[in-house]
Amino acid sequence: MYKKGNNYGALNKGRKRMPQELIEAKQLTRDEFLKATTELLRHTPQSICNIVNDPRSDALTCLVGTIIVKAIDEGDDKRASFIIENTIGKAKETKDINLTPIPPIILEDA
Repeated sequence: MYKKGNNYGALNKGRKRMPQELIEAKQLTRDEFLKATTELLRHTPQSICNIVNDPRSDALTCLVGTIIVKAIDEGDDKRASFIIENTIGKAKETKDINLTPIPPIILEDA
């Protein structure tokens, strides 16, 4: 019988939560995000860290810079795909469904 309040380890199951900085970045306007991202993607990871740690940097630059650096340092595919999809756009899936017709086989009576 299950006791009330015992979840039997269910807290560590399921999909990983989306990082907080990704949730905040989704709320930005596209133009602001594109401007900050394209500016930061032209820098090395170390110079992005310097920009993020600069007290004169605005919050958007710090937010996007943090996402980029963590994507690189941790190899986080969620952060990387977030940056790529919101900068370039999602890749469209294409399928080649062209069928080549097979010529009919004609049997002649001998």
